[in-house]
Amino acid sequence: MNYSSESKVVSNQEPQKLFDFILQIEKTFPVEQWTIRDLQIWPIIRTKLYRDNLYEVLDTQHINNQQNLIILKNRLSRILATAFRYFKATLLDSKHKESRHTAPVLYFSSGNSMVKENGYYMDKFYQPIHEALSSHGKASICFNYGEYMVFPRKSPSIFLSPKLHLLTIRNFFSPRKNSEQQINLPDFDQFISLVKDNCLNTLSQSQWVKYISKISLLSDYLIRLIKRFEANVIMTICYYSDLGFALSYAAHKIGTYLIDVQHGVQGPYHIAYGRWSKIPPEGYNTMPSHFWVWSENDFLNIASWARSKAMTPFVGGHPYIQYFINHQSPDYNVQWNKFVIKNKPAVLVSLSKDLSSSDHLKPILDCCHKTQDEYLWLFRLHPGMLNQHDEMMQLIHHSGISLFNLTDASQLPLPFLLSKCQVHVTFSSSVVIEASLYQVPSIITSAYGQILYPDFIERGIADIAFTATEIEYKLKEFLTHHKTKHLPNLEQKFHSGIKHVTELLA
Repeated sequence: MNYSSESKVVSNQEPQKLFDFILQIEKTFPVEQWTIRDLQIWPIIRTKLYRDNLYEVLDTQHINNQQNLIILKNRLSRILATAFRYFKATLLDSKHKESRHTAPVLYFSSGNSMVKENGYYMDKFYQPIHEALSSHGKASICFNYGEYMVFPRKSPSIFLSPKLHLLTIRNFFSPRKNSEQQINLPDFDQFISLVKDNCLNTLSQSQWVKYISKISLLSDYLIRLIKRFEANVIMTICYYSDLGFALSYAAHKIGTYLIDVQHGVQGPYHIAYGRWSKIPPEGYNTMPSHFWVWSENDFLNIASWARSKAMTPFVGGHPYIQYFINHQSPDYNVQWNKFVIKNKPAVLVSLSKDLSSSDHLKPILDCCHKTQDEYLWLFRLHPGMLNQHDEMMQLIHHSGISLFNLTDASQLPLPFLLSKCQVHVTFSSSVVIEASLYQVPSIITSAYGQILYPDFIERGIADIAFTATEIEYKLKEFLTHHKTKHLPNLEQKFHSGIKHVTELLA
């Protein structure tokens, strides 16, 4: 079969065009038939192809032996660092090691959602769900699989990272041979050629097979783990990570439910949550069976394409926002009052992981430099960027900015900051959504962010500004029309979400 494309894709400048190109691939090729072993691999390819080209990740075909050694060295360094953190956390926080061996609900936390509340670290999505399920007599266990094992923990959990690193090492030195796997990839060579003809990075077929084998190995381990804990419901965020895909497949194989809990922006222009055109009648076995979403709009977005009975969205609200309102500590106000400046409007800048370089932030930094005497600029690190504190501090200082706060703004809980700030500025962070719950308007500074939040821009709760001058103008405009804030009430939605989970357990 002959496949061709009329135009070239420039992904780093035109993310919408990149997305549309991938959607065209989905409509044109028999992607729903692509399997390795019996893993349906299109969801994996679709999301990785987008992310690798959006963030301009190098194609591994162009990596030479010397670079391979550097990559291996970096991986080993990360593994050793993780092992050290594991032993340290296990030793110093032994009282919060999970001792139970069965639970109907298992939650897998990447660590990117960890927040510190009243001296204890917790996963901001898991903790509210854990406590609510406990009140219904349903036990849950949290597995932390991220590299940063923080403590003391608010609730017991199990650190999974060392085991996952061992699996990675095993796959690196002894990957499954192609002859050991059932491979069904019709027209895959034409797909690879079309992608390369459009100047995009992609793996070769053999490299895709090797990459999928890593997920397959992960799923084998997770199947054993889920069976051992006798779980009926699995929950996680970001199902489109390697572990998320492996969890989806494991849940499908065992016959349990996998719930993807919304953690940020979704919508029609998110590669994992928007505009799927080829969903098999029984759903993909590498995608969740259920989607916990924050709002009715998020529900309608997923319902527009998840027509299979095997894929169900339901509204559960934002678990953390309401939890924070109910458990807020007075210590946060004490910390805030130490650096807040009276009569200076507070502007919150949400930094995005992988999208916070000097190029990404230039218009924001230029505006901050010009207006630092007028506004209190608060730069908040993404939870997955906490190890980049010093690097970001240096970047801001080198931009000629002296009047700003990064440390406190990255420590204080996001809902607290939103209750205090007047305007939110970001390249593309999903804090746009959370800010809207507090009636805080957002200024979006990228074309990528613009396509993610069309509803918010249309409603006037967000707007775009690509230059320092435009940001300054929008700041003054939003502050002039500043509305009185009121706390969001998501209690009813959250109880509805918990009810849905308990019904799955019945």
